[in-house]
Amino acid sequence: MVMSPLLPYVTILALLIVSCSSLEHDFTQNCGDLMHKEIACSVKIVDCNEDVMNFAPNGSPIPGEAHDLRIERFAKAVSKRKDVRNKYQLTVGISWQMPPTNSTALLKAFLLLISEKNGRHETCVFFNVSTTQWTADAITSSPRFHFSTTSMFKFDRTYRIELISLPETAAMTSKVETEVTMPHNPVLTGQNSLTNFNCTGYSHPSASKWTAAFKRILIHQVARTIQVQFIAAPDQYCFEQYEIRLLDEEGAERETVMLGLADLIPETIGNTTEYYGEYNFTNLQVESWYRPQVLPVERARDGRCLCPVNGDPYDGNVVCSCIAADSKLVMIPKIIPPTTPPTRRNSSIIANEPILPHHNNNNLTWVFLVILAVLVAVLIIIIYIIIHIYRRYRLSGKTLRIRFVQDVNSAESGRSHMNGSAGHTPLIPTHVSTNILIIYSHDCGAHEAAVVALAEYLRDVFDIDVHIDQWDQEDIDRNLMDYVSLSILKADKVLVINSIGSYQRYTAKIGQEYRIERTQPGTFDNMFVTQVDQALQHPQIISVRFVYSSFNEVLPPLTGALQYILPENLPPLLTAILDTPLKTDPRLAGHNPSLSRLQAAISRMDHLRRSDAQWFVNTHHRVLLPSRKAVTTKEEIPAMKKEEVEVREVEEETAPLVPEVEPETEEVELPTTSSTPSAVLEPIAIVPPEEMVVVASDESPVLDSGFISDIHTMEDLEPVRIAQSPRRPLAVKKPAHDRFIEDKLERGNDSGDSGVISDADIRNLC
Repeated sequence: MVMSPLLPYVTILALLIVSCSSLEHDFTQNCGDLMHKEIACSVKIVDCNEDVMNFAPNGSPIPGEAHDLRIERFAKAVSKRKDVRNKYQLTVGISWQMPPTNSTALLKAFLLLISEKNGRHETCVFFNVSTTQWTADAITSSPRFHFSTTSMFKFDRTYRIELISLPETAAMTSKVETEVTMPHNPVLTGQNSLTNFNCTGYSHPSASKWTAAFKRILIHQVARTIQVQFIAAPDQYCFEQYEIRLLDEEGAERETVMLGLADLIPETIGNTTEYYGEYNFTNLQVESWYRPQVLPVERARDGRCLCPVNGDPYDGNVVCSCIAADSKLVMIPKIIPPTTPPTRRNSSIIANEPILPHHNNNNLTWVFLVILAVLVAVLIIIIYIIIHIYRRYRLSGKTLRIRFVQDVNSAESGRSHMNGSAGHTPLIPTHVSTNILIIYSHDCGAHEAAVVALAEYLRDVFDIDVHIDQWDQEDIDRNLMDYVSLSILKADKVLVINSIGSYQRYTAKIGQEYRIERTQPGTFDNMFVTQVDQALQHPQIISVRFVYSSFNEVLPPLTGALQYILPENLPPLLTAILDTPLKTDPRLAGHNPSLSRLQAAISRMDHLRRSDAQWFVNTHHRVLLPSRKAVTTKEEIPAMKKEEVEVREVEEETAPLVPEVEPETEEVELPTTSSTPSAVLEPIAIVPPEEMVVVASDESPVLDSGFISDIHTMEDLEPVRIAQSPRRPLAVKKPAHDRFIEDKLERGNDSGDSGVISDADIRNLC
């Protein structure tokens, strides 16, 4: 069994990654209320791009938003530091409460989003309270949750803080948000001194956020004395006195003393001079707990407030509060007399060390050896398991293979690695736009304007590579079928816009009896029918409909998929397109010209639908698909030569879009009389019971759907039954000789149905 040489390095790398991730942030692990032990709350850092909890179904009850969100931030002096610039630490405490309502019982967790105002940095903190049993007393007491950190915020920066109550639904979220600015760093760039700063009539606005730090706390056991040393505030805060207190373990004040500026001791560190205070508390009781406390005196000699929270420092009613610094509990231990008298050597007292029995050392040695043997055995088992798994995957051909590929072409960068230079082209592109294709039906100009506005919004605001038929006209003119295939293959996502026109056209395409057309067709009217079959084969299809379209107008293959209704479901649609949560994206908030145009276009089309419920019926008609059976009879034209036979095509018959009552049909038979060789069979109006001869042309017309009609020899025609409407007769269009309909959707755009529309022309769009 051979161990891989990469195994030790992989193990060390994994340990380093785990260690770095645990030390990235410094924060409190417990966010519960100390007064309510039944409230369990744990804290962890999560990835902002991942969903920490699934959405609840729409319409489900969710917990209410938190209230009384408080953010306390203050600069705390650091006693032990290597860099003089980092001698202050920014500490931020966040607390909040839940309302005393029944919805609090639904609370499972909180999600705290911390982001800078410019959006460059974002941190997400997850508070898990799912194990809490919300009793009636716990809900009524409205416990307060606490969170404190010293590494997630920086001085002189503005942050946006959002607190979301979980679970949430896709349509509703309970959250509270606020903006807060961190205080300035108390470090001065100039010379530090307690006498050269002008503090006459001045109070620093950030003095109420400063906290002292204990430099050293010494316990003198014999003298029963506790020596307290603390770091004084910078001179710009203008504190004149400091109050040093000694509290017992219950918080009662045992002793207090005032220190002025003259009592402070200077100390030079590098090129700066700092001041610290020192005081000795004497005659203390042994085996008793004490807590030293340092507090700046909040009032100056002239009566002004030195720690103003807000307002005028000279106002007697201003909120004036300085922050006290508390140390840990300390105790003076009791002196234990020695068990043996000391030995005097050369006027020195040497204490005798206690003599331990010899068997105790042997017992400790055996315990150590047993523990070491167990650890070695466990390590050997782990190594054996790793090697066994590695060999098994290697034999099955699933070994991890690492290849190092040049990021630039060697022919183009022959000297790129000379003289210590490095490649500048990254192996992975830093930004790749998402390619989407929008498939829609050209119902009318207002509907087209809404689709174009949606495409422009995705392109301009979110830098998405959007393709619609109106923007790709050159590729369509070049080769229609290549465009249809390549546009779908290149698309990362395909957006299908459901509407009444798309539903009617798709249903007619499946029935293969007629097709739907506008009375004034445009250039791209048949693009939807051409694209839809291949588009539905794409693995990433997103079903979208505007608010003016109903669920009954969704294509049958897409009824089981998620339906994104615009503009209501615009954020979830963007999340589905970009595969990234965009709930907190700043581009979705505030005024946006592209979004305003999209909303205006949707409103215009919705207004059109409400003002004219029959707009689609009035602007569209059914076109019956022609019969492909063409017949000629040799007995009827015996003397005609092949080159003299003039072939006519059967023109498509139009029928009203609205359903009509069909009367009884009558048979239309061919005439039995023979015609002369030079006779040409002309189509006549279809009015039963007259007779009509239908002949086929030598030139097979290319239909709009891309299929070519067949060419047959003349044969007997079967009796044809044509339904005649009592209200609107069917008409046969006159065929145009020597003209083909090319296999493109290229017609004269005389109607002008595409582009942006105005409110004045809304009635003329469809």
